[in-house]
Amino acid sequence: MDHVGLPDGWAAAQGVIVGTGVTLFAVAMGTLFFGSYSHGVFVVAPFVIGAATAYIANRKGDVGASHTSKVVAIATLLGSIALVVTAIEGIVCIILAAPLGLGVALVGGMLGRAIALHSRRSVQQTLSGFALLPLVFAAETGLPAITTFDTYATVEIDAPPEMVWRSIVRMETIDGPLALPFRLGVAYPLRGEVIGEGVGASRIGEFSTGTAVERVTEWIPNRKLAFTVLRDVPAMRELSPYEHVHAPHVIGYFHTNYTSFELLPQQNGRTEVIERTSHSLKLEPILYWLPLVRWVVNQNNARVLTHIKHQAERTLAIGG
Repeated sequence: MDHVGLPDGWAAAQGVIVGTGVTLFAVAMGTLFFGSYSHGVFVVAPFVIGAATAYIANRKGDVGASHTSKVVAIATLLGSIALVVTAIEGIVCIILAAPLGLGVALVGGMLGRAIALHSRRSVQQTLSGFALLPLVFAAETGLPAITTFDTYATVEIDAPPEMVWRSIVRMETIDGPLALPFRLGVAYPLRGEVIGEGVGASRIGEFSTGTAVERVTEWIPNRKLAFTVLRDVPAMRELSPYEHVHAPHVIGYFHTNYTSFELLPQQNGRTEVIERTSHSLKLEPILYWLPLVRWVVNQNNARVLTHIKHQAERTLAIGG
């Protein structure tokens, strides 16, 4: 039976208050103090928050599984709003992490309800689990997990290699429609230009969140251009009521290591362009974040290749 007795409204309210406060405390401690964006913030903390919220809501009587889930969800929502109001996180990050965080919190809520129904632990004993969070954050900071991944994309362009090369070396402003995440603040490329020629030359990459500084590592005119990133741009511009958000994750947790464009002459004066990129990601759990990040990278790479194609073919059409 899902519901036993009448729900204790004050106990449920206490659960929401505690869950909201612990959300704010745990995320602020993990991200601002320890700089951890890993299992501690996205898995352990939501689980503990859900367990504590559900325990307090049920400690004076079973309010039922459904009502417990609602209390946990409300606490998670209010905690997320508090993170935005205090400028600890932005709206985009909250939205991206919500499916994982809420799911884990609900699982923790089931444990918290079970503890309340089958044990006589005091509130202090139950909440002592929060003491484990700093240890988890410290361990993750001392042993950071870094995942690297590569991408491969290609496009065929109705223009000769020398014209495609010019479109790569001096990439004009990229236009076209943007998917929703980019309109909300996720970084996307705007234009790029190589300053000088040959290995060691600088490349400036303009993004929606700033300017990346890059260094050319391979220079074979009309055949191959490769460069490494010396200074990356923020991964996103957080959507927030404030001009500045304190979230450290926008810089340093995702990095583009290497990009190359290879030009292969085809029949009838066409050119195949192969783009390869290499990236590093410092977010966990990787099974959750990697598919999202790969999607963003693939969308941006496709945007760049489509622009190179249009720029080269347009230049050829007007006799440039």
